[in-house]
Amino acid sequence: MITTLGISVLVIILGYLLGSIPFAFIIAKFKGVDIRDRAIDGARGASLTWRKVGKIYGLLVAALDILKGLISVFIAQKFSGQPTVVILAGLAAIIGHNWSLYMKFTGGKGAATTGGSLVYILPEQFLISFLIILLPILFFLRTKKSFILPGFKKKFKTSNFFSGIFFGVMFIVSSATNHFSVYTFSSLIFSVPMFFKDRQIKKNNLKK
Repeated sequence: MITTLGISVLVIILGYLLGSIPFAFIIAKFKGVDIRDRAIDGARGASLTWRKVGKIYGLLVAALDILKGLISVFIAQKFSGQPTVVILAGLAAIIGHNWSLYMKFTGGKGAATTGGSLVYILPEQFLISFLIILLPILFFLRTKKSFILPGFKKKFKTSNFFSGIFFGVMFIVSSATNHFSVYTFSSLIFSVPMFFKDRQIKKNNLKK
């Protein structure tokens, strides 16, 4: 009989394996495109598929990547039920997406898989944060890859700025509505792989 610890370990490993499924590579390959040769910034995910294969296929990859995160935390919730294990399973899925076992530990940036995990864990808080942050920022900055805030000399990459604000707002909303459970910190925890992936991409670009 599998122990509680054994189940926890299994669902976390399963989260990583599910997250590692390279849907961007699979779908692009089906269309005759090898996105490994097209990843200028080192990220191989839905956005690259959108640009190099087509918008429909990019959206399909995004949907599948969201499902990877959602299914990973769903399975953890179903078979373990422990909040910490659920968080770790979601984190494992994001790590798997960013550093896929099947793609020689390369992958995307993790945004869609992170979103899928958060949607399942904190659906109301995600929706509130989405309405407060995602829609306004996408509307005002939809045509800009980077920008400079008033009073700052440093140029901010739009996607990174959005991600940081979104995770921060979601933490605040979760704190106000969730009374500091383990799930309250999920947005901050899930932001870590995305942060390290971005640092890795920057280092790789500097070497070129």
